[in-house]
Amino acid sequence: MSAERLADATERLFLTLRRRGLAVGPAEHVLGPTQRFALGIVVDEGPIRVGRLASRLGVTEATATRTADALAAAGLVERIRDQSDRRAVLVCATGRGEELIVERRRRLVDMLGEALAALPEGDRDRLVELVVELTSVLEEGARGEAAAARAASAAGRVSPE
Repeated sequence: MSAERLADATERLFLTLRRRGLAVGPAEHVLGPTQRFALGIVVDEGPIRVGRLASRLGVTEATATRTADALAAAGLVERIRDQSDRRAVLVCATGRGEELIVERRRRLVDMLGEALAALPEGDRDRLVELVVELTSVLEEGARGEAAAARAASAAGRVSPE
């Protein structure tokens, strides 16, 4: 079945990237997957509230808070007051956090560029198109699942009249 082959290939791809050193930055910044993804989101979208970070990661707010705590302890993010709501706190990347993500992405582009160069040009272009399409389909499904979960949660909180 093609979905099984794709699942196997995807797992092998992630393991290969990890073995080749992409999953970790410089020795002082050994981050777990959730921390790496969170830092990337903060760099791209920050400053960002913890609730929004949790939503983007697909985790609970408690997990997002612990993740932000770990990133702050490593000096990769900092918390600042939201000027539009002084009760709220935003997470924003530090210069070190931004540098780490830029370097990680550069290494990923270099690594994938080398691998793609081994494929015929038409196959390269089609592979990239298919991965982008597949990602869009999966993201849309995740958005639909999240909306359904929010609706079900809200329905459970509505008191009967």
